Amino acid sequence: MSKLPPVKELKKEDFSDVEWIDKLLWPINRFMSSVYRALNQGLTFTDNFRAQIKEFEFTQAANTYPLKFAWDIRGASPTDLWVTRVVTLKGAAPNYCFPIWEYDGSSVSITFNGLTDTNKYKIRITAIAG
Repeated sequence: MSKLPPVKELKKEDFSDVEWIDKLLWPINRFMSSVYRALNQGLTFTDNFRAQIKEFEFTQAANTYPLKFAWDIRGASPTDLWVTRVVTLKGAAPNYCFPIWEYDGSSVSITFNGLTDTNKYKIRITAIAG
């Protein structure tokens, strides 16, 4: 992907022959500045995309497993779920961690392949709406 261009706003001097340009430049420049800031590493999953990020601490053998969270994004269902972080709090680190998840219309339930029942984990997931 290419870098953003250095031009962030339009200048009145570039349109000196147009009398009414001041009224147009202010909203255009305001919009251009907002877009430039967002596209210059200012986008986040939770603010700019239909996504939820959740973090859980759990042991697979505990009564809080499978993991479950409410899906708060109206008008869209989750289509993808990514495991973005796995930390072993007690026990050996897993060789892999593969999520198995389902959506019931209001919440997401998750189990994992590759984790040991007695170990304690901290996992961060990102769920994306399609």
